[in-house]
Amino acid sequence: MGGVSALVALIEQLLREMDENPEAAEKLVRRLSLGVVRDSTAAALVLEALLEKAATREDLEKLEERLERRIGEVSRRIDNLTKWIVGLLATIWATLAAILIPIALSMLG
Repeated sequence: MGGVSALVALIEQLLREMDENPEAAEKLVRRLSLGVVRDSTAAALVLEALLEKAATREDLEKLEERLERRIGEVSRRIDNLTKWIVGLLATIWATLAAILIPIALSMLG
């Protein structure tokens, strides 16, 4: 276990030094990247890890289905609100007509 804790301490020290010296950190990242590219096993591991994080066609299809359902729900809500608004406007116009027609008739006659 002493070897693991020493390795952890070394990694923590390296990370602190990378924070203090961004240029050296960038240099290290470049060298590690080249190492990964040159080593087919490391490259395969990196690629596999990236592919695990990438969205699959199935993920995108599920997302599309969810979005279509949500858009359908929003569309139905808008339709319902539009019907309510039309109904309210018709009621307002009918009420105005019921009030104003008798007034207009009484003024004429």
